[in-house]
Amino acid sequence: MEFIEVIASKSSLAKRVPLFGVGINDAEYKVKYGTGKDRITCPYYARWQSMIMRCYSKKYHVKNPTYIGCTVIAEWLVFSVFKEWMEGYQWEGLSLDKDLLVQGNKVYSPETCLFISHYDNSSAPLIKTYKLISPRGVGVTVSNMNEFCKVNNLNQGNMSMMIQGKAKQSKGWRIQK
Repeated sequence: MEFIEVIASKSSLAKRVPLFGVGINDAEYKVKYGTGKDRITCPYYARWQSMIMRCYSKKYHVKNPTYIGCTVIAEWLVFSVFKEWMEGYQWEGLSLDKDLLVQGNKVYSPETCLFISHYDNSSAPLIKTYKLISPRGVGVTVSNMNEFCKVNNLNQGNMSMMIQGKAKQSKGWRIQK
């Protein structure tokens, strides 16, 4: 079922508390509505909530200790800021990843995050830099794939598929061998 933004009432907005003590939901609409199997959650909010939980939920850390010490940059603690960033990327059916672009990274930020498949999120090798060949045949070393994709109007998901060997090229860019 498709999520439709339904304006939240003033009383509903007034009852909001920081998510895990840090996250500010500033959406002017209900991020969740319905009940049981008919419950619908805003897909942007679901990704944001999951990221905040991984970093700041003590209960989550008990079962997932690898997330202890992970943080979210201050700007992304505000839902609307994260949503605006997310809207600029292909994300449907993909997972938010913070450490594929920067090995060992523990900070969620625009410079360190991208969307990759669920499978690749759990099995992809950690790579810090990439050696690519441009559509004109020029070799390029990329250390920040997120920024590189923005500057070159490339889709992060497609570039990720190429880096992982699941696509031969993306808009003429290819891996240098």
